Amino acid sequence: MRSWRSWVAGALLPLSLPAAAGDDLQFNRVEAPVAVTRGAVSTPPGVRGALLAGDQLRTGPGGRVSVALADGGAFTLAGDSGVRIVATAPPDPPGRTVLLEMTLERGAVHVDARKLEQKAPADVRLTLSRIKVRLYGTDAWAESSAAGDELCLVSGAAEIDTPAGHRRLDEPGECLRATARGVERVAAQEVGPLAPRLALTTFDDDYATRYLAQQVRAEGRARPRLAELASPAGDGAAAALISPPPAVPAAPAPAAATPAPPVPAPPARPAAAAAPGPREWRLVLAGAGSRAQAEARARQLRARGWNIDIVEVPAGAGARYRLLAGHYATRAEASVAQAKTHKLADLRDAWIIELPRARR
Repeated sequence: MRSWRSWVAGALLPLSLPAAAGDDLQFNRVEAPVAVTRGAVSTPPGVRGALLAGDQLRTGPGGRVSVALADGGAFTLAGDSGVRIVATAPPDPPGRTVLLEMTLERGAVHVDARKLEQKAPADVRLTLSRIKVRLYGTDAWAESSAAGDELCLVSGAAEIDTPAGHRRLDEPGECLRATARGVERVAAQEVGPLAPRLALTTFDDDYATRYLAQQVRAEGRARPRLAELASPAGDGAAAALISPPPAVPAAPAPAAATPAPPVPAPPARPAAAAAPGPREWRLVLAGAGSRAQAEARARQLRARGWNIDIVEVPAGAGARYRLLAGHYATRAEASVAQAKTHKLADLRDAWIIELPRARR
């Protein structure tokens, strides 16, 4: 039996909870505020305690927590984040590592399931709001927000089940994004260095990662995360690709600036909202982190018969580029074209966006 302490109205009260069988998940490091909810009881994690199936682990702003698997592997939860432990069990057939199933309820987590010394790689099944991921011997970073899910590969490979079917990431630095608009695979060149993301899931004294993140930002090589793209402070053009634009409210009539005449003037009619213009659907065949890369990729696709438009999308201090093809009057027509591109190895991650109809 392990000792815990309860946070109740700011006071610390003693509390004891049973330890997990086998102690598969041990707290490695804790930086408050961090809390574990077990049943109806919320407690701070003891550094020597263990997590059980059904526990919810949450951090407040500025909090961090690192959890180690008994036979190798670990995960680190960022500030203002939460995970729920679904199950911990030996794999089937039995092996030397622990199978961990957990759900990222909000925020960001860094999962390091790589092989440690003579031990087997960890086997982690991570569920986000829109995707389910298997990380076996994999180092990956994930975030779940109101904008959708983002999974970025640090090393190894990730097997992912998405609403659009099974996907796989095997190029270090690339990310997969799942939003209400669909699933998009983003190349490492377009994502930019992962250091700013990894800095969210490190402790304050990890000076190497934090320094690298600062350098990336200072050099203008940082690229917004999915959560940043969809936030009010993020890039509006990119946010428009994630969620439909808000409705434009009718403009109110201006207030009179002079005293009212003896006979009141008729009330002004409110200005009508502009009717939305015609829309079209296009395919995003590829992305690039620089204009030169975009032009080179466009030349390759044009040589194969594609009519390509290069569109610049602002991203933080820099910019990124998308290669668009096709003009379709309906999403159904675009889906037919998308299905054909998915049969081509280098275009299997083409996705559809809705835009104002271009003048041609």
